[in-house]
Amino acid sequence: MLNRDLEERKHADNYMYVLFSMVLGVLDSAVDDKVIRGNPCRAKKVRHPIARRPKVVVWPNNRRIALLCQLEKVLTLAMRFVLHSVQVSVPAKAKSWPFHRTISTARGGAH
Repeated sequence: MLNRDLEERKHADNYMYVLFSMVLGVLDSAVDDKVIRGNPCRAKKVRHPIARRPKVVVWPNNRRIALLCQLEKVLTLAMRFVLHSVQVSVPAKAKSWPFHRTISTARGGAH
């Protein structure tokens, strides 16, 4: 019953596997404590969910570099917005920061 409900809601196989394992463990403990005689999850008719291990696809270098470039643009814009909105004192060591140029530009300094 639970398995069918989860399938209808299109939950991931791994999620169903984790839930089933937790219920199985609780019921096994109940059997050990002699609260129940047998674990209904261990019945022959019960279908155990199978954990899937999706294949991990590593991004090629050009895709990673493109993402990093876009993130740098977004973070630079965010830094400018924050620095224009809030008074920030820039420490002397800011020249070693990756966004030093953004900080200088936002405060009206030279590039």
